[in-house]
Amino acid sequence: MATLAAEFQREMESFDFAFRRKLQGLLLFRLLVAVFFLLLTILVQSRNAEDLLAGRLQPLYYFSTILFAFTIVGSYRLPGIENLKRFAYVQIIFDVLAVTVLIYLSGGVDSIYSFLYMPVIMSAAVLLMKKGSVLVASLSALCYGIMLDL
Repeated sequence: MATLAAEFQREMESFDFAFRRKLQGLLLFRLLVAVFFLLLTILVQSRNAEDLLAGRLQPLYYFSTILFAFTIVGSYRLPGIENLKRFAYVQIIFDVLAVTVLIYLSGGVDSIYSFLYMPVIMSAAVLLMKKGSVLVASLSALCYGIMLDL
């Protein structure tokens, strides 16, 4: 009986390690997206010969800063998190809200960034399986619909 309990404990530790690695991948991907949008914003403003802190694209700077901050805080806290599933839900829900804000900032219905809901839903499928991905897809549709009414 003791060996069965020890084997179960090893399997749970292995699952936790694999889940943490997937969460680290999600956080790394978000960091890369934040860097991409920051560099893209700087490039667009420098080509227009505007001041880098001009008001027109300033919301995208704030967007990138919030992505950086949330990702860094999440990465810092990840090793101490005990309920990894709840942490994954918080991260994915933040991503859905971040994509919705980005779409709103970049023109709403006319935005070219509507496709960004797909990687978030795929991340939910990898991390949270079928139930989580259906939940996140539903939340994405709801957020997009609400944003269209604004």
